[in-house]
Amino acid sequence: LENEAKLAIAENDKLQFQYQRDAELQRQIRDDVSKSLEERTKANDELLNVLQKQEKLQKANAQIQVDLATERLAADKNNVDNKVALIEAEKVYADVLENITGFMSEQDVNRVALQIEELDLIKSQTEAQNARMITQREYAAELEEDNTKRIDMLLEAANLEELIESERLQRNIDSYEKGTQARVDAEQAFSDFKV
Repeated sequence: LENEAKLAIAENDKLQFQYQRDAELQRQIRDDVSKSLEERTKANDELLNVLQKQEKLQKANAQIQVDLATERLAADKNNVDNKVALIEAEKVYADVLENITGFMSEQDVNRVALQIEELDLIKSQTEAQNARMITQREYAAELEEDNTKRIDMLLEAANLEELIESERLQRNIDSYEKGTQARVDAEQAFSDFKV
């Protein structure tokens, strides 16, 4: 067990650097805004896989150290050095958990940011398509020589624009959780539009 613990400590140190490098490579891809959103999302997903593998192996290696310290303490319960060794081994285990949890939190924050970016991209494309459609209808109305038809076509374009904008603002509201500033802002924008 002592030999396993020594090897586990060395292996943990080595793994720490290997996984940090692998994780950093994925972060570089994820954070490179010149890459597609799909590539960046894939890199963030791969980062999670790297972190999960790192967690599994490092926890197992840290547990070996805890097991060794527990065995030593069981053999000599009054030995202060054995008690300190167990506390130190538990500290190493807790450090592994804290380290990985921090990295996973960062990965999750970026997962959400990428999802928001994807939604913003879709919103932007939809808004541009809708604006072009309204402009085309207004232009067609302006070309109409019959005044009554032109007014009807302009009213139709205005009603369509109002419907599209109303639906867009409602989707914005629905995309945010109740009690968030973003939701309040979206609700205010919708109220302002209705006025």
